[in-house]
Amino acid sequence: MCIRDSFNFLPNYPPSIIYTTGQDTGNNIILEVKNLGTTTTGVYFYLSGFDPNIIQVGSPIHVLGRIEGKSALNPEGGYAQVQWPPYGSLNIRMPRDIDVYPVTIQATACYDYETKVSIPVCVDPDPYSAIAQKACIPHGAAVGGGQGAPVAVTSIQQESLKGKTIFKIRISNVGDGQVIERGNTPLCTQLTYDKFDQIYYAPFKLGGAAGQCTPANKIRLVNNQALITCVFHVAGTMAYTTTLDANMQYGYMASKRKSTQVKKIS
Repeated sequence: MCIRDSFNFLPNYPPSIIYTTGQDTGNNIILEVKNLGTTTTGVYFYLSGFDPNIIQVGSPIHVLGRIEGKSALNPEGGYAQVQWPPYGSLNIRMPRDIDVYPVTIQATACYDYETKVSIPVCVDPDPYSAIAQKACIPHGAAVGGGQGAPVAVTSIQQESLKGKTIFKIRISNVGDGQVIERGNTPLCTQLTYDKFDQIYYAPFKLGGAAGQCTPANKIRLVNNQALITCVFHVAGTMAYTTTLDANMQYGYMASKRKSTQVKKIS
């Protein structure tokens, strides 16, 4: 699952107007689900926004056990459809004195995900040397899209000292939902404040060697952003290009809405 348009209501499911005679309507609620990212995951879906005494869908919870992420063998990512009710069609039980029931149906998806990214950077172990011509000049890194996840590295600032390089790495929620603590997807609609905006990460690596990063192991987003500072000790005298590698784990919660009207016909 990734950023925007990873799931949505299938057109006309439900339609903008649901007509009912007080029996089965012949209509369903169907979500179209695409995993546009690179992590294979399972998804919990929760349907809400309606009176279950009027619109009867069976269980409002649907678990999609596994949807494949993008890969060399599957460049489009996984695809699935989720339907309420799983069998048959919607049952409508309109109150006796109501002819029109306007409602906005909300579908919420919760899933665990991870961001893995390798970003080319220049490292100069001796930035104050008299050598004028160097293979590269440290200047941080230009970070764009394409990280295949709703949480991304969005900027990297760099400071070079003799034998040491320091990176200030900005992490952002670039999706249209909320970051939640990993492992809470089955209960995501009941989470308390302390379970939101939590991201765990493995130590950042420079050329395969782990650095000393603060805050260590876990960050909390504030206004959808957080900053990690990592210090790496580097040997040698000549500048070179290597990769800064990140691996972050988190949960994610996003919702889509569809407005409809239920109309009673005689």
